[in-house]
Amino acid sequence: MSSNSRRVQKELMEIQRDFQMSQDKQIYLKSLTSQLNFFIARIKGPHLTPYETGRFFLKIQLQADYPISPPEVKFITHVWHPNIHPVQGSICLDILADKWSPALSLRTTLLSIQALLSAPEPDDPLAINVGIQCKNNPEEFELTAKFWTYIYAKGQHQVYEYQEKLATLKSMGIQQILALKILSSCHWNLEEAIETYKNLNLIHYVID
Repeated sequence: MSSNSRRVQKELMEIQRDFQMSQDKQIYLKSLTSQLNFFIARIKGPHLTPYETGRFFLKIQLQADYPISPPEVKFITHVWHPNIHPVQGSICLDILADKWSPALSLRTTLLSIQALLSAPEPDDPLAINVGIQCKNNPEEFELTAKFWTYIYAKGQHQVYEYQEKLATLKSMGIQQILALKILSSCHWNLEEAIETYKNLNLIHYVID
């Protein structure tokens, strides 16, 4: 076993041991390959945030030179957050890029992502529309993030008005994730969301 593999195995065992011993079960990690280069992780939504009742899944891939190179991490669970792409799951976090250090670990990476859920940075958004909403309309942002957590992360905060509007768009044959993106970006104005969807279809028709 290489020194790289021994380090990764140690990190994995520490996370799994801490998970078994802790009461709040904040982070969990499972390897999907015997090479210890591809993982599924789960983090608990932080307390006193719109994500607090949710469970969020991520995929992690390690390059052959880890820990020299940072892990590649993306959310599998859709999440409404200015620094996370709502569909693709990519994450804007400095330690996953130029601020990575070999002294960091998979555990500190997951805890840093959990901390990012607690402290969004709307002035440096990956999703511009989410950043604008977070900065200019924080109450709407919080409700929207709670609803996305309810839909995708098994959260407990249902927003019945949002559910009804989502059901209306889905009844038009619109996929749930697209319907949610449109409604969330249109301030949950159903008429505006329907018009936006029609314009999207028109654009696709003209391009095709």
